[in-house]
Amino acid sequence: MRAFKTTLLATALVGALAATPAKAEFYVNPFAGMLVTDTTADIGTQRVPDLGGDAVLAGVRAGWNSNNAFLYGVELEAFAADGRSRLMLNNGLTYTQNYDYGVGAYGRVGWRTPGNAIAFARVGVLNTNVDTRVDFGVGAEIPMATNVRFRIDLGYAPGDIEFYRLTAGVVFAF
Repeated sequence: MRAFKTTLLATALVGALAATPAKAEFYVNPFAGMLVTDTTADIGTQRVPDLGGDAVLAGVRAGWNSNNAFLYGVELEAFAADGRSRLMLNNGLTYTQNYDYGVGAYGRVGWRTPGNAIAFARVGVLNTNVDTRVDFGVGAEIPMATNVRFRIDLGYAPGDIEFYRLTAGVVFAF
């Protein structure tokens, strides 16, 4: 019975999405922001103290959204960064990791209001000069004019060096 209910729900969802024409919306989003790091590295059996790290960043996103109340889409992102993270090693030396760039691909889902404001969540893969990792985020887009919205994002990428990002920019939809 449970399998039947799951199949019925999935069929209804696919049918609802297919019955609602998803007008395509393409967009470009230049942005700037801040990357803050938290290092949780262990070397051998000892935890390595974190001296903190941050970076300023600027970049651009390009993507596609459905134009329904239930929003789904994909986006690509590229940014340049200027910053570093520092660790105090057990021998007293400092290890520094520079942050230079990031490139990512994401899927996103959310809700669009009748006034064209958007709240969304996104998940994807972020590749930086440090490593490649899963990246999670939430954000909002607030209408400024026809096909122009202000966007703010908060992102988190777990790892030995955790990334926290706050970015803001303008979305130009067409």
